[in-house]
Amino acid sequence: MAVTSNGNKESLRKKYLDLRKTITYKQIEESSIEICNSLLAHFNFSHHQIHLFYPIEGKNEINTWPIHQKLIKKNVLHTSIYDHLKNEWNCVHFDHKTTFVKQKFDVPIPKKFEYSNWQNIDVILMPLLCFDKFGNRIGYGKGIYDRICSKLKKSCIKIGLSYFEAHPYEIETDEFDIPLDFCLTPIKLYKFNF
Repeated sequence: MAVTSNGNKESLRKKYLDLRKTITYKQIEESSIEICNSLLAHFNFSHHQIHLFYPIEGKNEINTWPIHQKLIKKNVLHTSIYDHLKNEWNCVHFDHKTTFVKQKFDVPIPKKFEYSNWQNIDVILMPLLCFDKFGNRIGYGKGIYDRICSKLKKSCIKIGLSYFEAHPYEIETDEFDIPLDFCLTPIKLYKFNF
């Protein structure tokens, strides 16, 4: 486990949350379009089932709706829906006509969907606050994506989407942390584990 003062999860989470608050709406939209275009230029998603996260309003997350619009008619798209009774996230898929509503944590979810299996996912696009050159990521601290990734098949490609370039120091990790395979920023594609 890498533990440095510059790679501490909690201090980095606060730092990058504060940085994200300074991003303007125009910067969000421009960066999101750059990431979408770069993603489609670097990866062939034909015949793949893709898990996509959708931006939570007010958190200045990357706008993944352009990615959704490019992929929805030719791919099976999946997302996560929270099950309050079981306290877990379920995998669901939906068609291109589906509208979205807000769920727990203001997460956008499809109004009509069918339950799916995590093992069906070929590619997962993941939100994050920051990452390092080894593919370690920091999210919001709830461990949602670490639990999701533990259910995916080993061949599933994990792609992080980030406004910011790789943090210069190694981020501390825990035993349950699962690294990214790639991370895409508005200006660069980072490759890990290859």
